Amino acid sequence: MQKIHVTKKILSVLLAVVLLCAVLPARVTGEEPALFRVALLYSDTTNAEGGSVKVALKLTSQDENDDSYNAYHFVLRYDSERLGYGAIATAGEAMPEIVEDSNGTLTIAGYGEQRIGQSFVVTFNVRAVGDAQVTLTEAYVDRGVNALRDARAADITTSTVTIHAGGCAVELPDVEGISGASFVLKGQDYTFSAPAGMDYGFTAEMGGQAVAVEDNGDGTYTVRAVTGDLVIYASEPVSRTYTVELTGSGQDDVVQWSSKATFGNDYIFSVNRANNYDYAVSVTVGGRLVNPIANGNTYTIPGGEITGDVVITVIKAAQSGTTQVVFVGSGAADVMDGKGSYQAKNDKEFQFFIDPTDDCTYTISAQRSGRTVTFEAMESENWYRIPASEMTGGIITVTVTKTQQPRISVTAGTFVKRDGDEVVLLKAVPGTALPAGKGLYYGSQPMFWSQEYGAYVWLAATADSLPNTVSATRKQITVGTGSSTSLRYSGDVNGSGTVDINDAQYIYELYHANLYADTAGAGNVLQLLTCDMNRDGQIAVDDARVVAYKLISR
Repeated sequence: MQKIHVTKKILSVLLAVVLLCAVLPARVTGEEPALFRVALLYSDTTNAEGGSVKVALKLTSQDENDDSYNAYHFVLRYDSERLGYGAIATAGEAMPEIVEDSNGTLTIAGYGEQRIGQSFVVTFNVRAVGDAQVTLTEAYVDRGVNALRDARAADITTSTVTIHAGGCAVELPDVEGISGASFVLKGQDYTFSAPAGMDYGFTAEMGGQAVAVEDNGDGTYTVRAVTGDLVIYASEPVSRTYTVELTGSGQDDVVQWSSKATFGNDYIFSVNRANNYDYAVSVTVGGRLVNPIANGNTYTIPGGEITGDVVITVIKAAQSGTTQVVFVGSGAADVMDGKGSYQAKNDKEFQFFIDPTDDCTYTISAQRSGRTVTFEAMESENWYRIPASEMTGGIITVTVTKTQQPRISVTAGTFVKRDGDEVVLLKAVPGTALPAGKGLYYGSQPMFWSQEYGAYVWLAATADSLPNTVSATRKQITVGTGSSTSLRYSGDVNGSGTVDINDAQYIYELYHANLYADTAGAGNVLQLLTCDMNRDGQIAVDDARVVAYKLISR
């Protein structure tokens, strides 16, 4: 009987617990069915760089009879290099209590009175060209009656949208070695690259209509004035065949040569050297100097180098107490009087100059019998010397390659005053789109790209007038190979690694010339450029105010 009594007591306790749970409000921590579905919506396909786009957060109630809610929390992640948060709007209801934007993460949250608005619209400002994704990573929507429960996670039906920021989408063939940007600004030329020496039979459609693909002859191809989405097609690639031309006073001594050369196949020729004569052999391919592999009197041009028409230049000169200096290449006619060949005394330096053509750059190299010959630039502009130690007889071949540069518009404005002079902001804009992999250089330094200015930028110190400064610095700006660093305005203008009130103080001191605005070197130029926080082209107290507001809004 005692055992039965204990069991009854246990059952009574369990029943009491059950009844207590039934009357207490429930706080559920497990997953609850979603009350709402949430989708990201975006209808535009392309957007001009510098414009804005709108992305909607569309809410749909699972209950057709009740679309109300009280609490919500969304987290959006976006490409902050190409997009910047602009604003948020709601469908006629109160604005969110929390809108926090930080490094590509946008948090939107609200609570309080009942809401019925079915969507939020977020405006993003387009900063740069390319694909930019916006992704909804978290979504919670709930009603006030569920306040003691975990917030209901909404069903995310469309989590990611892709914004084609900056222009027209480009689809390239899925062929190894073919590369180019995935977008191009509307109205601009589009240039892509493919391994030189191969013929891909490129064709293209723009907005569904056939358009021409121009072969630039250097492994790059261009579609002009793109106004719609662009699709590039390629056929099965085949090796290209190029013409071979012999030139020079010794061309008749070239034997075992062919008038055609094919990419991928080594090209071999020989020189039958006459007694008591010096010979100089040089090769250009598509205007580019190529060093053939010499084995006695036989020369081999590697098949991988044959990417354009081949010109074999053989200079023949009777041996004497002089050195023959021969100029070849696309820029040879611009050397001195354009004769192309000069006889100079041994053991004395040889000087020469280039009379440059406007908007052209020159590349110079020198060789004797396959060996590099040293030369140096002189103090006078466009003058060069070959030292006496190199003038030892025979033939020195100087290859001068001339490259046409696109016309570049250069403007200058006062960036910040210094004690006795000023620092000017140079903005350079090419007249035509640069080929892939190319950028503007100031001297030997790559210029910085500013999305805000829409130009390549650099800083130069001067005490001269702005027109004279533009004239002087324009000669320093050329097209070079390599990418440009884009300016980013983090607010860490003093380079300490932390954004704090001293960054605002740093700008103030620069503006009042209490600190020296040093433009020596790319690092100093970059640091000064990022001080223009409001992007108005100059350092002023307003820029310090922008940094201070960054501290307030963190």
